Amino acid sequence: MADNPLESMRETERRLLLEIEGRSLCPFCGQHVKPESRIGTGSKASGVFCSLNCFAEYSVLELSDRILGVRKHLAADTRN
Repeated sequence: MADNPLESMRETERRLLLEIEGRSLCPFCGQHVKPESRIGTGSKASGVFCSLNCFAEYSVLELSDRILGVRKHLAADTRN
């Protein structure tokens, strides 16, 4: 059975985010992340960012995909 390419990409991204966090670098801009100013979801696997702006910019695509999924779901519910 072939691996799901999307899951493979997610796993690769998760590993890279953990590696970058271990170096105390922001995955969006590459700046050093100070321990007292860490921003993120609380999960190291989701990334640790130097600012709320970097977190938001990094998360835009994922959040946009979620919004489109909800819209499709709602549109399907209204048709039924």
